[in-house]
Amino acid sequence: MTREEARKAAEVMLAYANGEEIETICFEDYIPCENPSFNWIDDKGIENYRIKPKPKYRPFKTQEECWNEMLKHSPFGWIYSKNRSCYYCIISVEEDRIELPPREQSRSEGPLKEFYLKNYHCFFEEALELFKLTFADGTPFGIKEE
Repeated sequence: MTREEARKAAEVMLAYANGEEIETICFEDYIPCENPSFNWIDDKGIENYRIKPKPKYRPFKTQEECWNEMLKHSPFGWIYSKNRSCYYCIISVEEDRIELPPREQSRSEGPLKEFYLKNYHCFFEEALELFKLTFADGTPFGIKEE
């Protein structure tokens, strides 16, 4: 076994130990592997196993695309920010962004702080990568690419 083969075997075994789905090649196509055999040298060989790729998501392109995807998720209109560990209710879907409820901001320091409300919005392009938004059910806030 070469170092590269050992690295690949360790990567797949660690993924399996962490509960990720492993696939094996079958007739030139990968299929889920229920109970992978980890005797790769004597069995099929490590090159015939892989970690199942995670689905890719892209930002919404239009208001309509966002709205149609929102209809598929429950509870409707709620998103989760992994950055802030907080759920938000979307108050509007605009052409290229979503509008979130206003949040309290401080205008001054000291014991007599002055507060005001500031509206927040998130452009579709920023939702996945920058703000790490998901629907409330955990699905990334975007369109799944095939």
